[in-house]
Amino acid sequence: MLLLHSIYVIDFFWHEDWYLRTIDIAHDHFGFYLAWGDSVWLPFMYTAQAQYLHHNQNNLGSEQMWINLAVLVLGLGGYVVFRGSNNQKDYMRRIFSPSTDPTSAAAASTSALSTAPNTSLAPPSHSNTATEDMKRNVRIWGKKPTYILAPYQTADGEWHTSLLLTSGYWGLARHMNYFGDICMATAMGLATMAVSGGPGLVGWWYTLYLITLLVHRTRRCDLRCSAKYGEKWVEYRKVVRWRILPGIY
Repeated sequence: MLLLHSIYVIDFFWHEDWYLRTIDIAHDHFGFYLAWGDSVWLPFMYTAQAQYLHHNQNNLGSEQMWINLAVLVLGLGGYVVFRGSNNQKDYMRRIFSPSTDPTSAAAASTSALSTAPNTSLAPPSHSNTATEDMKRNVRIWGKKPTYILAPYQTADGEWHTSLLLTSGYWGLARHMNYFGDICMATAMGLATMAVSGGPGLVGWWYTLYLITLLVHRTRRCDLRCSAKYGEKWVEYRKVVRWRILPGIY
């Protein structure tokens, strides 16, 4: 439990700039929701399992060691998916920065599923040769990444183009990072099973809450992206069918 919490906290501060691109900051913005949540809700409720174990300390016998092993495998596996999927998305954002040229956006609107070597929307000049070389050599899981270029117009009338990744983790589900997050939360709930008699709702509170939160968030995201990208979002959903768990949801 201590190891998983430490990894999660260290990861947050190590990749703090990533948080600025999450739905909390980019769309919900700072207000009562974040102020109260970050100062009251998160510190108290997200540590429910750790508090429970502290007040119900129990030395594991050999017959309960499987719980430790399951917690470790599920927790670290969830972190690999969580961090790996977020890294893939940030990596593609750095290599293929969104275009703000209306001509590029219009060109993107006529493109279907694209591959990395063919994503240049304009002939490369001498000054961006290095960037074009990076685009040609980019790989995700050893393969050329695929994605859909989705143009959209902002309230100020400017055109932009987003890149909807369909490779790697993002080819399995539209929110694979959420799946990793849920796996880590489940591992923390599982750790409380070592206490005689079971933890009840307290031990599984964080897991159940996070699942509810993230499922609701995927639906919010679908509605927002559908309004933003229109037919391109429909196309994207046909390519990446699942929201969080491939083959199930």
